[in-house]
Amino acid sequence: MSCIINARLDQKNQGPTEKGATGLNNLGNTCFMNAALQCVSNTRPLTQYFINQKHLYELNRSNPLGMKGHIAKRYGDLVHDLWSGTSKTVAPLKLRWTIGKYAPRFNGFQQHDSQELLAFLLDGLHEDLNRVQDKPYIELKDSAGRPDDEVAGEAWENHIRRNKSVVVDLFHGQLQSTVTCMVCGNSSVRFDPFNFLSLPLPMESCVHVEVVVVRLDGSVPVRYGLQLNPEERYGAVKAQISALSGLGAHQLILTEVVGAVIKVIQPDDRRLQTASPVGAFFAYEVLPDSLASCSDEDPQVVNHREPQTLTQIQRMVITNSSTASVKAQPLANGNVLTGDMGPSLGDASGDLSSQGPGSEGVPERPDTPGSTSSGSAAASGSWSAPYMDSGMTSSLTSNSSAADLSELARRNFVVAYHRKMMRQDVYFLSSQKTRPTLFGLPLVLPCHDSTTKQDLYRTVWTQVARLVSPLPPSEATVPNHAQDCDDSLGYEYPFTLKAVQKDGLMCSWCPWYKFCRGCKIDCNDTDFSFSSLYLSIDWDPTALHLRYQASQERVYVDHPSVERTRQQKAEPISVHDCLEAFTKEEHLGEDEKYYCSHCKQHQLALKKLQIYRLPPIMIIHLKRFQLLNGKWVKSQKIVRFPFVDFDPTDYLSLVPRKAAISFKCQQRSRSQQQQQGLPTATDATAGRRNHASQCSTANGSSSQNDPCAWSPSPSSVVPVVNGDVCHDPHAGGDTVQDHHQHRLHPGYHPLDLKYQMYALACHSGILGGGHYVSYACNPNNRWYCYNDSSCKEVKVEQIDSDSAYMLFYEREGIDYDAYMPDTEGKVPDARDIDDEFENDFRKMCILQ
Repeated sequence: MSCIINARLDQKNQGPTEKGATGLNNLGNTCFMNAALQCVSNTRPLTQYFINQKHLYELNRSNPLGMKGHIAKRYGDLVHDLWSGTSKTVAPLKLRWTIGKYAPRFNGFQQHDSQELLAFLLDGLHEDLNRVQDKPYIELKDSAGRPDDEVAGEAWENHIRRNKSVVVDLFHGQLQSTVTCMVCGNSSVRFDPFNFLSLPLPMESCVHVEVVVVRLDGSVPVRYGLQLNPEERYGAVKAQISALSGLGAHQLILTEVVGAVIKVIQPDDRRLQTASPVGAFFAYEVLPDSLASCSDEDPQVVNHREPQTLTQIQRMVITNSSTASVKAQPLANGNVLTGDMGPSLGDASGDLSSQGPGSEGVPERPDTPGSTSSGSAAASGSWSAPYMDSGMTSSLTSNSSAADLSELARRNFVVAYHRKMMRQDVYFLSSQKTRPTLFGLPLVLPCHDSTTKQDLYRTVWTQVARLVSPLPPSEATVPNHAQDCDDSLGYEYPFTLKAVQKDGLMCSWCPWYKFCRGCKIDCNDTDFSFSSLYLSIDWDPTALHLRYQASQERVYVDHPSVERTRQQKAEPISVHDCLEAFTKEEHLGEDEKYYCSHCKQHQLALKKLQIYRLPPIMIIHLKRFQLLNGKWVKSQKIVRFPFVDFDPTDYLSLVPRKAAISFKCQQRSRSQQQQQGLPTATDATAGRRNHASQCSTANGSSSQNDPCAWSPSPSSVVPVVNGDVCHDPHAGGDTVQDHHQHRLHPGYHPLDLKYQMYALACHSGILGGGHYVSYACNPNNRWYCYNDSSCKEVKVEQIDSDSAYMLFYEREGIDYDAYMPDTEGKVPDARDIDDEFENDFRKMCILQ
């Protein structure tokens, strides 16, 4: 194996090249590892540490949490090869095998998460280079109301007592976590170290839902766009719909419609993230607000209509179009083009009742003795039913073939499916020459114990009247054979209601061996009495062919919220939005109750994360891979971020933020004096700023000033030794504490928190099958693209910032030499570890 690893490189890979501009060979889908290694390799203080062989003086082979120094040794050898300037490509075989030995999850040839590999690498380097040989036991103490400075200093000191290495010095920061009890208001503050800022994508962490609301007045359904937290429940969906539509949440039933059937009725207590939507969301109104409180009105006024035949209704021409709030016109994409939107569409209530033809033309049976009074009493009773309890739908699951409503003991609605008979050439019985087929949008009909069968017919007609085209006004002098055909239909409604099972195909009254497709429900004044939970709307073939408009079935009016949510979902976000989402206060739910030391029990609480101590090298991880509905998915959201002068002051906790803001105020007041001269910085840092400043325009962000045009003059600040306490002579003798303690060059103020980007890793494609590429700024002030073995210079405009996955920032003005350890009097550990690997290879190569 050593012979293979140490074999002579091909002639094409030989020859001098720019130091650091060396590619890494792909060893079998290892682009995830190569991208992370190139970004870490371009971390200049860490690379300087390894090139100067400082790691050989600090190898900790006895650390039980480490890897016997193997990770640090192999990485140091790889850095030496990458920055020797003698090869165009290097094969990281030894490091790859070492990582696989201590982390078998990275073995094989599958794609892995580059951030997980980077986290393992930094942790392995830290433990292999940990200067603490014997870690002491430290007991964590509660904040107990002490000042944040005291608690933070104690937590950081405890961290340093167990972890002290160049990785801690460069990459570790400190987070402040504040948990507040919602019962007694007691707060508990904790400070934890971090080496990554894993930021959520705020728009991608939301669930985008579009719900179509179907009203009982027969108006065109309205589609609403919603944004919800995945932790919320479907009751929150109904609450948002209520706020947008003006309907009460108790008036709505939220369903998922697949094809022509209702697949699932979502209970209010089910979480969004635990349910996997299988269809489109529809919310049906079951209790009309116009009739909910009609007990004081005359029933005859509410329900009475002049007897009219179907033909008379179909010939009615809508003459009040000028007063209609919306004129719906179907488009090719299924949306609705509104010619005159009027004030009602933008109104929060979303009332489109004037569009519904059902309010003007509900057909009635011819007058029969007592029909009006009984129908009125039944109708008035049918609308006053209380809303169905949420527990009634607890038995409904997403894997059911249809909404299993047969187990509901009490309910205030029935489900109706549109159905037509299709002739079939092959049949089992001579009487079964046709088969039923479901089509259209299913209906949810309000129902009560006193609801009559005639009420059901009226309600169905109100819902479907907009789908039936009206006849033109009759002209006796002009013969019309189509009109004569329609006049000869001779029925009151163009459909018949039948009792069916939940699949809508077989009768719910007759035994199976009768092969009944559904028994007819007569249109009379007898009580329906929930004799069937499912109904079929069997359309007459002639009426279905001549009058039914199938193109109107899925025509909806889009509420402004639809366009707004779609636009927000498609628009890019900034890294500042991600930081705001990261530091936003969140509610701990029932499953995450916090143990309150004051209440002595688990309580609901509020949790807030903030940055207390910034690291010199800040790595931002954009959480593009998320677990939604039990599946890992990747977000393609574009995130904009600054390449220069990134200032995270606004996301610090209270104490360090006040110090930084105070400095900014003083700096603005002294801007006149600071224009006299510029401080001297290292050529590397200054060059990086000059070249990276071109990136801000290409990435959609720009600094307010030239990135190199301002820096505090040496006369305005006092040099800070090791980033400790600083004294500002212009602040009136006030002493300001530096909470970050970065080791800076003279002339850089410790409270001027500016970060410059030096590398980023990008992921393109889908989860599990994508590709990683990294970009980094070389000490020669040029950006390079590292695509496995390929390494080429690129312009800043060519950087694929849209697919950024990890961002690497360096604090402006840090002194690299100040982070190098003092090795005087120490002996380097130059022992070769190849013998250990040879023994392992021999064990693996034993012939069976």
